[in-house]
Order: sequence, then structure tokens, then C-alpha cells
Amino acid sequence: MQNQPSLSSRITTSQPIRALALILVGLPIITMSNENMQNYLSFSLSKFLSPNYYIWTIFTAPFYEPSIIGAIFSVLALLFLSKTFEQSWSPRELIRFIIIVSIGTSFSTFLFIWILSFFFRSSSLGILTFSGFSCVIGGFLVGFKQILPEKEVSLICGKLRAKNLPAVYLLISLLFGLLDNISGFVYSFFGILIAWIYLRYFQKHEIDGTKGDHSAEFSLKSFLPEGFHSSIDSVSNKIPFVDKNNNQGGKKLGRATLEELQNLNRNNQLFDENQNDEFLFEDFDLERNTNNPESKKD
Repeated sequence: MQNQPSLSSRITTSQPIRALALILVGLPIITMSNENMQNYLSFSLSKFLSPNYYIWTIFTAPFYEPSIIGAIFSVLALLFLSKTFEQSWSPRELIRFIIIVSIGTSFSTFLFIWILSFFFRSSSLGILTFSGFSCVIGGFLVGFKQILPEKEVSLICGKLRAKNLPAVYLLISLLFGLLDNISGFVYSFFGILIAWIYLRYFQKHEIDGTKGDHSAEFSLKSFLPEGFHSSIDSVSNKIPFVDKNNNQGGKKLGRATLEELQNLNRNNQLFDENQNDEFLFEDFDLERNTNNPESKKD
């Protein structure tokens, strides 16, 4: 009978990630004692533009959870999910991914709300407030879809495959947004979108030097039910640069799962051991030949 891994072994030991967890918990505690601090941490169009120019909020908003419950949930997701990405990518790549998703989400949200307010001339859009780690959590689920798409995850409602988690997460965010505040859904949507764009086209893989993941299993239509796939194919066929190879089955480029990386590390260790053994045998043969008089005659 195999021993189950302990709870502590499933939590990341990365110091930057643990520091980020402290920030996620600390910011809502600080704002509880001073509610005005929320204006300096959350993002809204009216604060970002004239006359306030709270430009820094585009960087602080993704890491500020207004509620303690949301902060605790975000910290648990960060500590437990980061372990897999550190093993599959690297700790440095994980930090890069979090920064790209968080800042990319804020900039995308700003452009989206600014365009809407320009066309609809609605002042209510300007005071709509955005904040929360939901964008990064959505990005993590996209990463799981890429690395371990067939892994089953146990949830309260049952078991789901990792490849379906982003769509379910977005649907839940939409339901909560319709009941309370739509800003959380917008942040989650752009977090998933930015994460997919980065992993799809820009993430560099150190193993083979390729960029992105152009496989059909990670195409944009794979996030949607199969009934929408034919419609997406008909639209993408009219756009020259959108997923042409995926309509023909796709090509697996630069995609390494967690199991493949672990196997590669084991093979590298075996290769190094074999290389050391070959060097020992060569040294032994060289010494034997120098001590053998017959080898000198030859």
C-alpha cells in the first residue's frame, strides 16, 4: 500500500509565492482598519483617468481581495496549485506567468471599460470597481488544462476533468456576477483569455526552444462545448492567422506535461550516470594499455 503524500508536501516552498500569499491576506486586513485604503488598491476607470490618475491601481488591483474569505480562498489556491506549475515549468516561469496574467488582465479590463464608456456614454461604467485574484486563479486553471487535461479533480458537485475547469469557473463567475457584481466575471474572463494567449503563442519552452502550445487540444474552441466548434472553425477559416493548423488536427509544439518533464529528468540522470561509467572504463583501459608491454610494441 502506497503512502499518501502529506499535506505539507503539496504546498509550494517557494519564498516569492509565500510572500505573495502574505500580501493577499494582509491587504484586506489593512483595509478593514481603514476603508479609504480600498480606493488606493482597487481599480476603476474614474480613478485611473483625470483628475485622480491612480495609475498604480492597475498593478495592485489583481492582488487585492476585498473580503477575508476571498483572500483565504485565493491563498489556498495559490499555495496548492503553484506546486504543479513549479515542477512542470520552473519557479521563475511561474512568477512570470502570474505577472503577465495579472497586469494583462488589468490593462485589458481598462481598455474594455474605456471603449464601452466611450460608445455608450455611461457614467456608471466609470465607477465600476475591479479587484481580486480571480484573474490569476482562472489563469491557473488554463495552465492545468494544458499540463494535465485528463486529470480528474474532485469537487463538491462531483468530479471534473481539468480540461473543463476553466469553462466551469467562468460560468460560476458569471452567475455570481449576475447576482452581485459583474466586475468579478470580467476579471476572471480576461484572466483566462490572457493566460491562454500567453501559453498558446508566447511561452518559451527550455526543453526544445519552441514557443507556445499549438496543439488542437489547447485551441480556443476546446474551451467551449463541441456544438460551437463548427461555428468557430467557419469563422477562423476566414482569418489568416487564427489556428489554421488546429482545424486540420493541430500540431503539438512545445508542450511538455508534468509526467514528460519528470521522465526527462530521470533520463538525464541515467545519461549522466552512464557517461560517468564510460569515462571510468576509458580511464581503466588507458591505464591497462600503458602498463601492458605488448600494447607499447603495437
